[in-house]
Amino acid sequence: MVEFMNVGTIFLIGFALAMDAFAVSLANSMVCTAKNDKTKLILMPCIFAGFQMLMPILGFYISAVFAQIIVRFASLAVFIILIYIGTNMVWQGFSSMKTQTLPAKKVTIPLLMVQGVATSIDAFAIGVSFRAVQVDLILAVIIIGIVTGVLCSGAVFIGRKFGDKLGVKALILGGGILCVVGAIS
Repeated sequence: MVEFMNVGTIFLIGFALAMDAFAVSLANSMVCTAKNDKTKLILMPCIFAGFQMLMPILGFYISAVFAQIIVRFASLAVFIILIYIGTNMVWQGFSSMKTQTLPAKKVTIPLLMVQGVATSIDAFAIGVSFRAVQVDLILAVIIIGIVTGVLCSGAVFIGRKFGDKLGVKALILGGGILCVVGAIS
């Protein structure tokens, strides 16, 4: 008999799923200096939480054949996307070291969407596994979304504080964080 997944377990799953979104939120917020990016920094936790909620639903309802294909290439996709964005940030950071002025990194909605997908592909696999156990899918995705939203909001707050203090080094650190997340995904 399959045992019902409890709320504590779902909370831990949500926490684990949110870690890469947390790291990306931290990296983004450390280097965003343009005034128009503030709205996007507020939207960032919502977008990441939204994708973390959507992907388990998709994984739950899409057939196992498609899930296996997506899960097989998920790590490669995350690796490519985050390494590309991260190395670009590191390159910009080192290029800016001479002037010690941080280039305004514009956070765009399309960039956040790509990052949202990249950081939530593992949530798709969790959705597939939810089908194998008795889980209240609605409760699970709400918990996952809330945990992700709270953690990403904290990351934005922390990133803004450290980004102001680190200056140009924030771009290098933020890019490095993205590269590490991409490499371990």
